[in-house]
Amino acid sequence: MPIADTEFLYASALLRAKEGQGISRDRFERMADARSVDEICRQLGECGVTPVYDGEGGRFDLDRTLASVWQEAAALVRRLSPVKGLFDYLLYPYDANDLKACLKASVSGEEPEGMLFACGTVPPADLKNAVKTQDFSAFPPAMKKAAEKACEDLAKTGDPQNVDLPIDRACFADMLASTEREPFLHALIRLRIDLYHVRCTARTVRMGDALPAPEAYLKRLFVFGGNIPTDEFSVACAGGLPALAELLARHGERALAAAVENGTPETLERACDDRLTAELKKTKYLPFGAAVLAAYAGAAETTAKNIRIVCTMKASGLPADLIRERLRECYV
Repeated sequence: MPIADTEFLYASALLRAKEGQGISRDRFERMADARSVDEICRQLGECGVTPVYDGEGGRFDLDRTLASVWQEAAALVRRLSPVKGLFDYLLYPYDANDLKACLKASVSGEEPEGMLFACGTVPPADLKNAVKTQDFSAFPPAMKKAAEKACEDLAKTGDPQNVDLPIDRACFADMLASTEREPFLHALIRLRIDLYHVRCTARTVRMGDALPAPEAYLKRLFVFGGNIPTDEFSVACAGGLPALAELLARHGERALAAAVENGTPETLERACDDRLTAELKKTKYLPFGAAVLAAYAGAAETTAKNIRIVCTMKASGLPADLIRERLRECYV
């Protein structure tokens, strides 16, 4: 049975009040004109984002700053949701990343700490212990099953290359399953799967002759659950980027089609991010519902990406116009 939007009255009202505190595209564009990363940090503070500094020398820690932006938003959404576990899908990609890192580390003998996020549903310490004991009961069903199978395969082959795809596929499956009672969230995951397939197809085409069998390689990457049939991506792969652009235009994704025709990976990556934001913007005038919570979390994710863009590009001495060109569209 679908979840009634009225269950989210209180959470929606609270997050609508906080939306106005978000950082707009115009504000990020002004940050691009800052003289230094220190000046950007000052402006972030004025926008309600507290820059994090390390304990030695007080240097700006970009990764920890971004983590705080995302973790605070995701934690707030999950805490406010009246339906327990509905927004766990926000954290499943981090579970998947950490699980892959720990499984590979179990073969290489290296410590995975530098590759782990602290914002999944399973804490890093528990995750490492899960791999050690091969008890994956803390994970959602599909990732649990994929992890158990990965352990079996690693024991037989010792090849960590077989870990990534099954875990990624399972992550999408768990995201779909956890949102099936909420139409907007479920549709959002289906769109994410389409965008994943667009990226995979474009990357496969660009690899060209480096792959002996591009279509077979692409089929290994496909996951279940998108709106666009995977066999259409296979056909597009054989026809190259023009065929992929035509496929997207036929499905009404004209901005993505234009990005594919442009031919650069960065342009397509930005277009995929902006497509998700455009979907979330459809909720701006909804008074309440789970979609309002999803939009708040999505806005925080975009904010973190734009902070990374302006800080890393400014630190590299790149011009303001190029920084503005790379910025993602904002929800606010």
